[in-house]
Amino acid sequence: MRRMAVGFAFDELDALACESAYVVGNYASAAVSRKTGYVDNGRVRGVQHTRQGTVGMEEQRVVVTTETYVRPGEPVTYEGTQALRRFFGIERD
Repeated sequence: MRRMAVGFAFDELDALACESAYVVGNYASAAVSRKTGYVDNGRVRGVQHTRQGTVGMEEQRVVVTTETYVRPGEPVTYEGTQALRRFFGIERD
């Protein structure tokens, strides 16, 4: 799903990059990001509010560009993108 969403942003919305982040130690989220082509883009410290209270955490920021993006194995097609582009105010040359 992440690969398709990023591909949509690049192919249909003319995005130059997509940013994301995950909590350091969340290996599943890190793996999804890496498989999509995200690369490290800095870390920040923050807090999480849990049932046990507020705890400190570190967040790994990541970014994917058209150069690092890993496309899905099968071609993906989209429908209704013109209406979405109009909604966002994006004009295509």
